[in-house]
Amino acid sequence: MAVSPAFLILSIAIVAIPGPTNLFVLSQGTTGNFKRVVSALIGIAVANLLWLILSVFGVTALIVASSKMLDALRICGAFYLGYMGVKVLASPSIRVIENVKRISGRLVCFQAFLISMTNPKPVLFYSAFLPQFIERQESYFFDLLLLGILYIAIAMSVFLLYGICSHAISAKIGRFSVWLNRVVGTGLIASAIALFRWRPE
Repeated sequence: MAVSPAFLILSIAIVAIPGPTNLFVLSQGTTGNFKRVVSALIGIAVANLLWLILSVFGVTALIVASSKMLDALRICGAFYLGYMGVKVLASPSIRVIENVKRISGRLVCFQAFLISMTNPKPVLFYSAFLPQFIERQESYFFDLLLLGILYIAIAMSVFLLYGICSHAISAKIGRFSVWLNRVVGTGLIASAIALFRWRPE
């Protein structure tokens, strides 16, 4: 299967655009503990792999076809993003939380997993966007799986770059973590409002 350059470019663009997942990874980079970035990436990867497997079996297409199921997913995602945004804004710096109570990597992984699983956009991506780049119908599901894995690899690379940059900058500039947490918290709440108001065409 030949991979279209358009697919690679669009995949990088989709992942690079700031969204809830990017913001969460950025916030973990400011903690001074890079293992939390890795934990977040694991949670995101697992969620995306799960959505990919569900798309191969046609489950995501059923969710998209059912407005009630898509709305339920959208509303759950909006409330969780809002909760995470308020939680981040409630503390001026995640480093303060880290000193008071050590947050486990498992919790960070689970939070990242929930953010990815309650976002309806991956559902639309795997059920509508990805199939457009599959030409051979006789190997449709195999090609869908390969393209999905390639997309996840691209996404993890971009998110890792986000985490490395925020970790490096916050290590040099102490107040960067405080400023970034405010941006992340506000961004998560804005994403929650946008997701709550979002309606698929």
